[in-house]
Amino acid sequence: TAARRQLAARFHARAVTLFQQYADTQELASLKQAALYAAWACDLDPDSAAHWVMLGQIYLQQSDRNALENADYALSNAYRLAPDDRFVTLLLGETHLLQRRVYSARDYLLPLLVDADQALAARLIPQLVSTYVLNGDVAQGVNQVFAYFSEYPQNIPLATVYTILLATEQRVAPNTQLEARLQQMNGWWRRQQQAPAALKEYMRQTYLEPQS
Repeated sequence: TAARRQLAARFHARAVTLFQQYADTQELASLKQAALYAAWACDLDPDSAAHWVMLGQIYLQQSDRNALENADYALSNAYRLAPDDRFVTLLLGETHLLQRRVYSARDYLLPLLVDADQALAARLIPQLVSTYVLNGDVAQGVNQVFAYFSEYPQNIPLATVYTILLATEQRVAPNTQLEARLQQMNGWWRRQQQAPAALKEYMRQTYLEPQS
């Protein structure tokens, strides 16, 4: 009913205020109160993605053993209600990373690179690279990221991840095919006019120059 939604909105606003207080002061009491208000908002208006997102964010700041599971539950509900919300997708993917569910995390995070701005790309790139490197499936990552890069061949964040994975795999299991693909990316970076000069130089010195 309208009355329940209005009350949920008030509880949500209170949760947001308390969550901001926690961010400013790191006082656990504010975080616990925020969790209560956010949970009440979800109970009263379970069809609001915003309420579930707030609850998920609060759980991600908690340290008890059920926190990640609770965050996953809340953010999964938010994603069900708002599958096109990039912030929801980001938080859910990062939650799966924390749970070491790397395959599902990639499914959420990798598509976000397509339209990522500089700040989001800087957040996503190390996360995605680490899922392949630490999981020992860099070769799979090369092919998976290349599938996206082939569709968006001017995408700088995708090119960055692809290049890093190529160079990493070449160092572990060198072969002529990987060498050829690295040379292709070396040419791509040299021709790229939109990438920041600092990024181009970093990629050249760290991943491409040793292969040239």
